[in-house]
Amino acid sequence: MNIFKKKQKVNDLYTIEDLEKARDKIKSVSIREKKNFRIVIIDDEGFDDEVLKSLGYLDIDIKEKYEKISDYENYDIIFCDINGIARDLDPTYQGAALAKLIKKTYPSKIVIIFSSKDQSLDFYKFSNDVDDIIPKNLKNAEIAEIIDKYIEVFNDPIERWKNFRRKILEQGTTPKSVALLEDCYVRGILNHDDTTKNMEEIKSGIKSSIVGFIIDSAIEIVKAYVLKK
Repeated sequence: MNIFKKKQKVNDLYTIEDLEKARDKIKSVSIREKKNFRIVIIDDEGFDDEVLKSLGYLDIDIKEKYEKISDYENYDIIFCDINGIARDLDPTYQGAALAKLIKKTYPSKIVIIFSSKDQSLDFYKFSNDVDDIIPKNLKNAEIAEIIDKYIEVFNDPIERWKNFRRKILEQGTTPKSVALLEDCYVRGILNHDDTTKNMEEIKSGIKSSIVGFIIDSAIEIVKAYVLKK
């Protein structure tokens, strides 16, 4: 595996600090425009998405019930209502339990719980399991602001990697593998080097499917920078 293309010693691997030093150089690349940002809203009462689509968020799906976890694999951001959602999964916490499961299965995705005012305290325990808990009856403009905030995070390769790294380490991946992945990730972005095959090779030696999904997300970011060389 030729992962030491630029720097030969392990101690000289690229790190996220190298990327932080070059933030001005990389900030002009948008990994994905908001019209291509994949959003799903899970609400048993449905959701009128026409206003959001008129604001430029074109890739929005509405799901009124939970069927299988793989239904959420292809989305970037998931809004999940509580009441009436996934009762079979958890009759007490319903949609909150589903949101937790989605985030656990796909940790690189943005998962947000819709909560009514009288539920906020009861469901606060899920605040560490998802990205956000927001009031149910927000105006479309307020929801758009939330989406824009997470699009900005999504398009920031430095913050994304810090989150990826934390999640990968939590899954028990060895520090050496994480360091090699970080080197490939930073080198790919900084030098527009196509390190994706190296990342795929590292992924093949890791058994965790959760880590696999995270690496796939990291590879997507590297590809965006390689293509925009």
